[in-house]
Amino acid sequence: MRLYRRQFLSMAARAASAMILSACGSISETRPRQPTSTGTPRSTAPLTRTPTGEVPTSTPAIPAPTSTGTPRPIVGVTPSPTPASKTETPSVRANVDLQSPVGAIPATYFGMHIHRVATTTPWPAIPFGAWRLWDADVGWSDLEPRNGEWHFELLDQYVTLAQKHNVDLLLPLGFPATWASARPDQRSPHFQPGSVAGPKYIEDWRRYISTVARRYKGRIRNYEIWNEPNLPEYWTGTTKELVNLAHEASRILRDVDPSITIVGPSATDSETGPPWLDEYLSIGGGNYLDVIAHHLYVFPSPPETLTPFIGRVRQIIAKHGMSDKPLWNSEIGWALPKVFSSDMEAVGYLARAYILNWVGGVERCYWYAWDNQEWATLLLTAEDSRTLKPAGVAFGEIEKWLIDARIVSYTIDRINTHHCRVTRGENYAARILWNPDGALSYTLPQEWGIRYMRDLTGARRDVSREVSVKIGPVPILFEQ
Repeated sequence: MRLYRRQFLSMAARAASAMILSACGSISETRPRQPTSTGTPRSTAPLTRTPTGEVPTSTPAIPAPTSTGTPRPIVGVTPSPTPASKTETPSVRANVDLQSPVGAIPATYFGMHIHRVATTTPWPAIPFGAWRLWDADVGWSDLEPRNGEWHFELLDQYVTLAQKHNVDLLLPLGFPATWASARPDQRSPHFQPGSVAGPKYIEDWRRYISTVARRYKGRIRNYEIWNEPNLPEYWTGTTKELVNLAHEASRILRDVDPSITIVGPSATDSETGPPWLDEYLSIGGGNYLDVIAHHLYVFPSPPETLTPFIGRVRQIIAKHGMSDKPLWNSEIGWALPKVFSSDMEAVGYLARAYILNWVGGVERCYWYAWDNQEWATLLLTAEDSRTLKPAGVAFGEIEKWLIDARIVSYTIDRINTHHCRVTRGENYAARILWNPDGALSYTLPQEWGIRYMRDLTGARRDVSREVSVKIGPVPILFEQ
C-alpha cells in the first residue's frame, strides 16, 4: 500500500534518513507494484549504452525563457510584533517594497496536489488552475516498471481530467524502476529499491523523457526535473549528476516542443534547501530551466515566516543573475508537529500563506494536498475527500479575492497589523487586513470609502456606517 507520508524537516529527521539509507536493505519496500498488462514494447534496435556519469558536458542552445513576471528588488522585512491595543488606527510602521510579480494574479497561481482522483477521490468542488502530479503514481518507475513495458493508463486519465477542467499540469520527472537504476539495491522509505538513484544508462533516461514528452505533446506543458533532491530519501546522486540529467532532459523536451516550460529540481527545507539550490545554480543547472522551484514549507511556524525564507531563496537566485526567472512554490501546506487549535486558525494560515507568497515574488503555489489526511494537518476536506472543511471553503474564497487582482501595496503597522491594498481593473479597490497576534479593533479611515466587509466563509456585510471593525489572525477583505 502506498504511504502518503512526507519528511519532517528537522535535523534529527535528516540524520535518521541518512542512517536508514546507509543501512541498505534494512527498510522494507513501501509500495511494491507488479503490473500484469503489457504496454508499448521497447525497440529491439541495438543501443550503445553509456553509463549516466559520462553525459556530455557541452551546453546546448536553449531558447531564452519568457518570464511571466519580473520580480522587484529584494527588501528584507522582519516584523517585531508588539501586543495589540484595544483600538488601532492605521499608523504605518513599515512600508514594504513589493517583490510580487508584475501583473494580475492568474488562476494558475492556485495549484493543487490530488493523489487518487482517478480512483476514489471525486474531482474537487473548488476551482484551481494548476495541478502537480506528485504522489500520484506516475513517476518513471510507474510508467515503465519493466524495461520497455509502458503503462500510461493512469496518466492518460489525469491528462483527460485536466483538459476537461482546464487545469495546467506539472509532471515531475525521475525516480527510475529497479531495472534502470544505477544502484538497484539502494532502498528508500518511499519507493522501490533503486528509485532514488539516477539511471545506470543515459540512453534509458533519454528514451523515458522522449517517450513521455512525445505522447503528451501539447497536453502536458510543464515538466519538473526531480523532487526534493537535497534530501537523501529522494536523491542519492551528486548535484552534478542531476545537472547532467537536466541537461539531457531539457534538450529532448525542447526538441519535442520548444514551448514546454522546464521547472528546475524542487529543493525543500529552509536550512538545507537554499544551499543546495546555490550549488545547483553555481555548476550550471540554471542553463536548463525556465522556472526555479522550491518547497517553501515553514511548519510548524506561522505563514509570516515565509518572508525571510522566500527572501533567502530570491537572494540566491539574484546572486546567479537569474531574477528574471519565475519562482514557483511547488509544495505548500502544514503537517506535524503543527496541530491547529481551531478551524479558523487553519483558515488564517492558508489565506495568509497565499497572500504572502505572491507578495514575496512567488508565481505559483501548489497546495499539498487535497486528499491527504495521513500526513497533512491543515486539511481542506473531510476523510471522504469530498466534504469541504472551513479551510477548503477559504481556499475558494481567497481565489475570488485575488484572481485577476493586483496587490499594489503591502504595509505592516506598528502593532503588526498587515495591510494589502488590492485593485482589479479601473473600478474595483479593496483592502485586506489581518493581525497574526490576536483580535483587536481597527479604525477604518474615512478616506478609504469602505462599504463592505467580506470574510473567508463568503459572508458579506455593510460596514459603511461603522467607525471601527474587529480584525485578527484571519484576513478580512474590505471593499470600497
